[in-house]
Amino acid sequence: MLHLLQSNQPASWGIIPVLVVLLVAVGAIGSGVSSLEWPPILGGLGVIAGSRVIHLMHIESGMRSKPTGIPSWAWAISAAPLVYITPAELWWGSVLVLFALRLSLTLREGDVSGSPFFWMGMALALAPFLSDSLFLWVLVLPIVALSLRPFRPSETLAFLLGAVAPLGLYEAHTWWMEGAVHWPWAMEPSNSRVQWPAFGLLPLAGVGWLTRQKSLSRATARQRYARQVTQWTGVFLLGLATLGMGIQIPGVGDDTLYSAFAFFCAWTLGWVWPKGWKGARMVPWFMVAMAAGAAYFLGTTAT
Repeated sequence: MLHLLQSNQPASWGIIPVLVVLLVAVGAIGSGVSSLEWPPILGGLGVIAGSRVIHLMHIESGMRSKPTGIPSWAWAISAAPLVYITPAELWWGSVLVLFALRLSLTLREGDVSGSPFFWMGMALALAPFLSDSLFLWVLVLPIVALSLRPFRPSETLAFLLGAVAPLGLYEAHTWWMEGAVHWPWAMEPSNSRVQWPAFGLLPLAGVGWLTRQKSLSRATARQRYARQVTQWTGVFLLGLATLGMGIQIPGVGDDTLYSAFAFFCAWTLGWVWPKGWKGARMVPWFMVAMAAGAAYFLGTTAT
């Protein structure tokens, strides 16, 4: 069934929403509530929306991955258990940075109009309005994209104009200035305790990152660019989020680490097991079981 996720057929989207609903429900069982509350429900919807964006960029970029871990599916199983310990805004803000990443994958070759750069800048600048924990994404993604495909002057101007546009919107709406939205540089260091059982899939994702890195030599130029952007964005986000929490950098908190973990898993879990291994069919079920266990545990901590 996971092979279906590599296609663009509408039937494939019966899998991810159901999976997210099941994981959110398992978390609700762990929390001991008789009915779901709005924050995890809204967070789950944000995870589904993010999965859709990942699915589209995976199809458009020409990337290929093993059917044991399609990126959109891997994002769902790594992010959905976290909705009980993170605000829903984090996952809806992630949709914006994922949209910016999708646009960055179109810059691999040839001449492109300024429009992708403008909307990429706007999406990145808007993300911290929803969740200031995503401020690190705003820094990392352009740096990775610039290192792999430098912007021309006109493209840089379009990107900066897009990034500045939300600042004007911020100044125009006084209710934002009254505390409804806080900028990252005003954020206090996170003092919440990180729930380490949430990162159960991280060792597998680390192995997948190494295996996928080795596969670059066999990829086409188009695939190589897309893989490099997703590979290095993920590892830099995860590393800098961990470092930022350790030295208490303002704007980097546990929510930043959780979102970086989900992104890192999305692009690496499909590369854990060797090609042709007979037990590969059981891999998705094993990962889902681990995700369900994490969802149940995180649900109990949310009570």
